Amino acid sequence: MRFLPLLLALTLAAGCLQSGPEQGAEQRLPDGAIDHASIAAAIGEPIMMDHDHTDASLHTGSYNLDLVAWSSLGVPLGQNGFANFVLHEDGDTTLAFVAVDGDARGGFTIADITDPEAIEVRGSYRIDGNNIQEVRVTPDGRFAVLNVQAIPEPGFVTSPDGPSDCGVCIQVVNVEDRAAPRLVSILPVELLGTHNLEFHTLPDGNLYLFYVGQPLAGTNPDPAGNRVGIARFEELPGGNALLVPVGSLTHDTSGDDGRSFPHDVTIAEHPLTGQTLAYVSWWEGGAITFDVSTTATQLMGELGRNADPAPSSALAIHWLTQEALLRTDGRVIAWSAPEIGSLDDGTGVIRSYDVSDPTDLVQLGTWQLPGNLSIEGRYILSPHVAVPDQSTGLLAVAHYHAGIWVLDMSDPANPKALGYYLPHGADDDSYTGPIWWKKPNFRPDGFLPNVYMARWHDGLLWVSERGTGLYALRYTGPIPGPVA
Repeated sequence: MRFLPLLLALTLAAGCLQSGPEQGAEQRLPDGAIDHASIAAAIGEPIMMDHDHTDASLHTGSYNLDLVAWSSLGVPLGQNGFANFVLHEDGDTTLAFVAVDGDARGGFTIADITDPEAIEVRGSYRIDGNNIQEVRVTPDGRFAVLNVQAIPEPGFVTSPDGPSDCGVCIQVVNVEDRAAPRLVSILPVELLGTHNLEFHTLPDGNLYLFYVGQPLAGTNPDPAGNRVGIARFEELPGGNALLVPVGSLTHDTSGDDGRSFPHDVTIAEHPLTGQTLAYVSWWEGGAITFDVSTTATQLMGELGRNADPAPSSALAIHWLTQEALLRTDGRVIAWSAPEIGSLDDGTGVIRSYDVSDPTDLVQLGTWQLPGNLSIEGRYILSPHVAVPDQSTGLLAVAHYHAGIWVLDMSDPANPKALGYYLPHGADDDSYTGPIWWKKPNFRPDGFLPNVYMARWHDGLLWVSERGTGLYALRYTGPIPGPVA
């Protein structure tokens, strides 16, 4: 396998890398509050529109985020790219399971990231196919699931490319031997295939996979193509396993404006009600909650919904996630992010909601990129996901071509930017090689950076960038502090 160097950012003084209560002290007011005005002035309006979006040397800005490491994980850049990833603790080892996309082949790569300065690829799994963007791992780390989603080319048909592959399906893979993952079963999925996946153990003690089924195009009221599927995960002798469909989450799309389909699903225990809730981003259908404490009902309707696009002219809810713990003020907070193909009057907003009553989602506040910006097409400056860390009060936003942003979420009604970073390969040598880009979504070409996912872990912010790989970043600014 070919590796790109793992590089440390050595250009900042060692004092900027400290942790603890004094971190970012120079960015605080005399009373100890964060000096948001000076931070906003220092950040300014760093994202530009009229330039070569493929030239990484034009995308090297940062504030309060340092590069710790970057790796291409042995993936041939230009032929394959990167999408979602999950982190798994395996004893004293931290593994990253990273989805690898491509035009002809895709799958996932398993990497040991315990030492960010010495990332080591443990193994990989590849199949013939494309539009492979999601990988999830069972809690014990023995099995992974992989989505295979058809790209909507003319005719909306993708044929299997090999006897062990599938056109639209979820693959179950035994990963006990990290160096030799083994396919053990396939669950066919209708229409475009599934996009987002999420494992969760429900109160009955069984492990379930929640998976998003998307319709071919536009509004499709048929539950077979516009639903969140639920499948029970069952282990079999000999290290095998399969997914057994048990139900669906459905939403009546007849009153929605424009396209309405589920895109991502996250599962959380509600700290006040004790319910297990599914938070589903239903695009123009809005942000929707479902009670999934039991799967006894085969078709489960929604619990609560918020589909108000204000203050933006676009809704397109792509991501919705609840903070795990009750806030110190007694509220339960959730966050959403849109995914917008084009927009003339902004770049879409990150939204916070009070979901203390999961039947009544109340929008509290919004945030969007600073500057007079728009989305010229290809989703180029759209947000993608928002990931909260309640232990620090920080929210990470994976923002496609605008890079990765970190917000102060201590006041959910008024989130404020604290820092950003534009992934560009090595800090001292911007990447100049080929990049893979997803077709047809980003036609006529791709762009760099194109940040897909972010996850907090052990004091670092891990980020996947579509064209170049996995980044580890360290936040160096003032820390708002725990919010739970």
